[in-house]
Amino acid sequence: YQRRVHGIVIIVKDTRREMKVLFGLLILLAFISCQEDSLIVELTDAGFGKFIASHNAVMVEFYSPGCSNCKAFAPEYELAAKKIREDLKPYILARLDVNKHPDTADMYKVTKLPSLALFLGTQPQGYYDEREAKALIRFLDPAYKTAFPSTPLEKAEEITERFKAKGAQSILISDDAATIDLYKRIAKNNEEVTFFHTAYKTGLEIFPEVKATAALVMLKSFDEKKVIYEGKMTQHDLETFIKVNSRPKVMEFDQQTIGHIFHRSGFKGVVLLCETSKSAAILEEFKKFASDNSALDLLFIVSDIKEGLGSRVAKMLKLTSANLPALEILETKDKLERNTFSGKFVASEMTSFLTEWRKKGVAKTDLQSRLLTYL
Repeated sequence: YQRRVHGIVIIVKDTRREMKVLFGLLILLAFISCQEDSLIVELTDAGFGKFIASHNAVMVEFYSPGCSNCKAFAPEYELAAKKIREDLKPYILARLDVNKHPDTADMYKVTKLPSLALFLGTQPQGYYDEREAKALIRFLDPAYKTAFPSTPLEKAEEITERFKAKGAQSILISDDAATIDLYKRIAKNNEEVTFFHTAYKTGLEIFPEVKATAALVMLKSFDEKKVIYEGKMTQHDLETFIKVNSRPKVMEFDQQTIGHIFHRSGFKGVVLLCETSKSAAILEEFKKFASDNSALDLLFIVSDIKEGLGSRVAKMLKLTSANLPALEILETKDKLERNTFSGKFVASEMTSFLTEWRKKGVAKTDLQSRLLTYL
């Protein structure tokens, strides 16, 4: 008899023997499938070196099933692995049972459990931060970025997978070594975007509309989902294109934008304060205004005074429904400075206001301590 299972042809003469072979093979295939789909890869002494050598970045937990600290850490490690898969990050989380596989643990002088090490290539880097999923990912992102500022995408399917990711991603399509090196230098200094590069032929399989010999594609989970640049491959032009497309044209006022205001030097932003449920037309004009000025190094932010942080900002600025909407340009140097718009809420007048502000500077009103008090 002849049977084909997952592309494997089996020829046997005895029906009972055939059933046993098929049953055993199905169990094996199910096991392999389960292993490949696992969030965390289980390593062994025999396969450790080969696995590490064949992947760019692997975080390994050395553990023991009977270790109480290992048991406490297990849910956080699983959570980190789940988050990494959801965000399509280029890391792999793995673990090795030191009781079953002591040789590898001895090789890396593991004395405490759980112990974690990040292997970038074959070089281990110890992890000593909190045993929490968020802390682990915060450690992985910059560590990987330093070692691999741009991740190569060797197959068309790998590019297709990037369409599912959140945030902003940059994909360079080029075979030119000098352009790729320049791109990697740009990537090292950018924390907001995830960088990838691919060969020209591979890139054209997914982006056939590209005509130039080198192109930069930005994939985004906001605004336009795909933007392609085919101009000069200079540092200034590439950095400008990436910066313009690295964040939404209009952001909501939330914890993330608070971070931009208080934790980034030289913040400059235009904030529209309004009741969003009653301001549909003005919001459309503000979006057009933001789009028209997207090349500027500014954040464009909408703050709903009826919700969360927005309500506290409105209170601090002594704004009520009677004097809304309001438009403010905020800039931080040594302190937070404010300039208030008093025209008609149409894109052209807001642009004129912004242009004048850029020429003359802003009225210096110290709001830093007051904002911190309310936020």
